[in-house]
Amino acid sequence: AISGEVLSQTADVRMEGVLHIDKPSLGALTVLLQLVSESGEEVLASRSLSIVVDSLAHLKSAESKCWHKRHTHVTRTNIYGNNCPFDPREYSQWPRMPTLCEYLSLECRQANHFFGVPGYTVGLSLFGFSRADFSLIDFVLTSRPSLTHITEIGTGGGLVSLFLGVSASIRGGALHSFDVRDCRGEGIKRAWLTEHTFSIVDVFDGPEGTHPAVVKSISREHNLILFDGGSKMLEIARFRSHISKNSVFLIHDWEDESFEAGFERALDDLGFDRGYWDMSELLGSHLRVYVPV
Repeated sequence: AISGEVLSQTADVRMEGVLHIDKPSLGALTVLLQLVSESGEEVLASRSLSIVVDSLAHLKSAESKCWHKRHTHVTRTNIYGNNCPFDPREYSQWPRMPTLCEYLSLECRQANHFFGVPGYTVGLSLFGFSRADFSLIDFVLTSRPSLTHITEIGTGGGLVSLFLGVSASIRGGALHSFDVRDCRGEGIKRAWLTEHTFSIVDVFDGPEGTHPAVVKSISREHNLILFDGGSKMLEIARFRSHISKNSVFLIHDWEDESFEAGFERALDDLGFDRGYWDMSELLGSHLRVYVPV
């Protein structure tokens, strides 16, 4: 049920009012406004408005932690049919300030940006990392100062690689990044550090389905390994025995492409277990960390 009241009427006949909506639901709400005669028999004017209701009673509350789950969809359109309205380029039109988790989350594709580069665009992925993902990696590196090198499976557009490469250099290590093709743009290539390696390889091409260069990279001591290729479960299954006991590994696209049930058996004989999962969930990250036990 919807009821309304006129709060004020100015000299130019501009009217302001409030709509009261009982039991609204998430998503797009269409409201028909009608100006009727005093007798109520004649409609003098009407207008249809579409209003997006995105978090109901918690609209301005920290209880609404993250932007609604998108599930896997290339346009990153919210499952309720509305987009996250927190694009930095449209700051002046934000309906409210987002919660921290909303803004950091991959679900809010309009807020995905790094180094001043926008993330997801409609129908095209420039990079699929959120600020929450970057923050979680930074947290892991800070919590484990012994980590030196970084191996990345799945370079993609290379923006994440730049972050990983700088992190490795500061720690005295090196980044090795692998992908089946070079999708890096000119800006990424200009910023690429010469001491870090990008290799075009099929990581499964080699003895026992493992490429020798990837095995050598993953086997390094004190290594942070990011599994972000196209077959993450297979990547873990093939390379798990080569991970050193003083390294950690991270799996991206958790709950979209990767699920813990798929890794349980592979991890039984590996000596690794969950790490920092509470931080992943707090930040709204799509990364999950495994650490040696």
